[in-house]
Amino acid sequence: MAIAQIDGIQVLRGVAASLVAAFHLYAAAVHEGLDPGVFSHFRNGEAGVDIFFVLSGFIIFYVASQTKERGAKDFILARFWRILPPYWAVLACYIAAFAAMAVLFGDASRLPDAWSAVVSVLLLPAPDHVIVIAWTLAMELMFYLVFTLTFYSGGPRLFFIAMLVWAAAGQVVKVIYLPDVPYWMQMPLNSIVVEFLFGSLIAYAYLNHRPGFQILALAIGIIGLVLTMLFEIHEGIVGREFAFGIPSAFIVYGLAGMAQKMPRILTVWGDASYLLYLMHPLVYLTIGKMIEVVTGFNVYGSTAAMVGLLIVATLVTMAAHVLFEKPYQRWYKARMLPSRSRPERA
Repeated sequence: MAIAQIDGIQVLRGVAASLVAAFHLYAAAVHEGLDPGVFSHFRNGEAGVDIFFVLSGFIIFYVASQTKERGAKDFILARFWRILPPYWAVLACYIAAFAAMAVLFGDASRLPDAWSAVVSVLLLPAPDHVIVIAWTLAMELMFYLVFTLTFYSGGPRLFFIAMLVWAAAGQVVKVIYLPDVPYWMQMPLNSIVVEFLFGSLIAYAYLNHRPGFQILALAIGIIGLVLTMLFEIHEGIVGREFAFGIPSAFIVYGLAGMAQKMPRILTVWGDASYLLYLMHPLVYLTIGKMIEVVTGFNVYGSTAAMVGLLIVATLVTMAAHVLFEKPYQRWYKARMLPSRSRPERA
């Protein structure tokens, strides 16, 4: 089964990005001291990040295993063009918006200092990013590095050994309490890295064994994720990487075995998930600020207004994907990866 045929995986990316976007509406309302209303149900919507990490492990291992002849160089080039230029473009939009707020409203609090700018441009594994959620992209880049150094030199065996060591180190750091670990080690040894391993193991299973029980796995995963989000199991000793990561793994396993076509609107939503993930805070900030300046109304005090923000952010990023990101992807795939006869959606 080619990765491009698994529409359910693409749709799941849209779900994950929307969960994170809804969570940030909840967090903004709470920060303003307002009632988040229906968005209280998304107080654990950061589980969308965990879904993304499991998905990343699955997609990277699945695609690379089917196209291993392209080698490490092609893999790195593909990841570079897919992730970094769009990220840099969005980062420039953030900085421009912050500069405009400083000029128009005298609010320079969001302008990055030199260190934050360097961390953000280079996507370093540090918590001081201009785009708050960009730390997850830094985690992704570290995973790509580990994958490249192991998979293309020693195959799946070496890769899984390295991932087990990395995941175990993250658990050790978690047990000894993260703030006691040196600053420069906290993100590289985040216990959440085990979710990349979950996704990779699912891909290995699909490539080497006959999958089964997809509907059951999907049902278990959805129910498990909803329950862990509602009852906040991740706040205890279990940890988010297991409380959210294991149900996410069940969901990915279930969807990966379903090759039926999804409605076009849903696959576009999934395809636009990267931009939705990166851009929704910027959409909230700019639209919310404009409404506040013109009317004096705080959008985070109204459930209807927050729903409107989420819809606008989704539509804006879907349009940006169709108008800008998709042509860009065609451009770089045609020039940088000419050997691909049918590029995967990854």
